[in-house]
Amino acid sequence: KPWFMPDDIPDVYMKITFGSSPQVWRTKTVQDNQFPVWNESKNYPLTNHNQVISIQVYEDDDKKNEDPYYGDVRVTVDKVLLAGGIVQQEILSEGRGIGSFITIKCQLV
Repeated sequence: KPWFMPDDIPDVYMKITFGSSPQVWRTKTVQDNQFPVWNESKNYPLTNHNQVISIQVYEDDDKKNEDPYYGDVRVTVDKVLLAGGIVQQEILSEGRGIGSFITIKCQLV
């Protein structure tokens, strides 16, 4: 049985910050997909391996003034690199997992 009815499948995007940079990167919105894939990347200057990648997940909802917030993921660059450059992290909402995961990849260039 599908988790969502066709009209209920969220249109999802992410806001990503890296380290102490004030720049927020907003991904494109993936529409009507239970398993969204972004295949987007961005280069950031690495000053130390303890820098944190912070990802906030939202639904793009034209009917509301503020887009609904699903949850977030935080991971250090060091953790990703020590795992071979790729990790799966569960999205947390109010400190609890929601059963959805994000795959994060890092590589030194």
